[in-house]
Amino acid sequence: MSAASGMLVADRVKTLYDKMKVASNKEERIRLIVFSIKDNMIDVHEDKIYKQCDLDCSKIDCFDQFKNHLCAKQSLYLLYDCHFEKKELGTQEDLVFAMWNGPETSIKNRMTYCSSVSAIKKCFPGIKHDIEMTDFDEAATRANFMEKLNVTDVTSVEGKPLRGCM
Repeated sequence: MSAASGMLVADRVKTLYDKMKVASNKEERIRLIVFSIKDNMIDVHEDKIYKQCDLDCSKIDCFDQFKNHLCAKQSLYLLYDCHFEKKELGTQEDLVFAMWNGPETSIKNRMTYCSSVSAIKKCFPGIKHDIEMTDFDEAATRANFMEKLNVTDVTSVEGKPLRGCM
């Protein structure tokens, strides 16, 4: 796939998104994918695809795994299947697309990711939450992250309670 910015998107990006949306087996469900730009191509970053069974085995929840990929000197795109509970509505599952530009990322890298974001977004029709992040505080806590998504009345994220939020 190509884009107006001239950035190519690997075919497997759309295929993985489709698999993420239609999960038949809970354990094999894709919960998080990390993407990066290399050689003018947006593709999965170092094969960083996390299924529910991977997260269960490592005993780390998906939100914490998401946070672990946010590095000060790096830019990334992330697609996260976020599970949270709301007071009146119970369990919700929303796909979140995030563009991360770390606070120490070079200007050139920031510009590359910002100018290419439309290319990868075209592969993800129907994404409910689309955010840009540049500061660790935006995902420092589950409450901060839900605030960034503009989601209110949340009681927990990935089964862990929010404290003193919304």
